[in-house]
Amino acid sequence: MEDRVAGGFGYDRLIINPHQGEGLRLNLFTGIATSDNYIFLDDITDFEEFVTSDARDTVTASNDGDRLILRGGQ
Repeated sequence: MEDRVAGGFGYDRLIINPHQGEGLRLNLFTGIATSDNYIFLDDITDFEEFVTSDARDTVTASNDGDRLILRGGQ
């Protein structure tokens, strides 16, 4: 994935699915998402909904009223 990801006008959903079995660390306050080996996004902006992986994820929410869909990690 690229280092920057931006939503557009209207309602935008970001689905982040790391390599099989890798947990995701998503910090919506800072706009950074990482996994163990494959994902490093350091500028996430303008999304209203986030879908995480089915592995062990860590999510830090922002104060912007974002919608989180957590897919039941281990």
